Amino acid sequence: MRKVFIGSVFISKVFIGIIFLYVCSTGDSFAQIATKRDYDIAIAAHLGGNAIYEVSPVGNDFLVRPIGGLKFTMPFNRTWFFGYEVNYNINDLSVPLYLKRSLKNKDNCIVFGAYASYRIKENENTNVSSDNVSNGGATSLGAGVLIGFEHKITYDLHIAFKISGGLVEQGEQLKIPLQATISLSYDIHRSGGCGCH
Repeated sequence: MRKVFIGSVFISKVFIGIIFLYVCSTGDSFAQIATKRDYDIAIAAHLGGNAIYEVSPVGNDFLVRPIGGLKFTMPFNRTWFFGYEVNYNINDLSVPLYLKRSLKNKDNCIVFGAYASYRIKENENTNVSSDNVSNGGATSLGAGVLIGFEHKITYDLHIAFKISGGLVEQGEQLKIPLQATISLSYDIHRSGGCGCH
């Protein structure tokens, strides 16, 4: 657990540094980031799938799983947004936190941030292929960084693609999961509205 905690602290510092440098490199000032909001929060339901390649000292796993959950988006202004998700798949609970920045056409966003995960149980039958020995019902904690792209199909419907990597400690094993996720989301509630993300 200590290894994952130290890794999480390091990842958080890197994430904060990236945010600071990226914001400072744009033409938007911090004062502008906190103004011109057109809505307070958007809540969306989303469904998709992810492919995970896990690297560990005793072997590698490849897993393909469905994923679903809720997505929350809060604007700083018409360009910058803060978002987080609560996602669940067959045996993982994950919470990504990220910033989104709209591109010039306002239909596309770049996404970058970090995530934390909790593996509720390990099930041998969920692996598409496996070279290592299962840890039975061991739980695990993980953390990592992510980057992605989001496209607005309609005012309420979005498609997103994200890639991520990090560390997971499960029992005595330390794994490195590399993930690719694609999902569709539909806004089910929006306080106000601007159609700008």
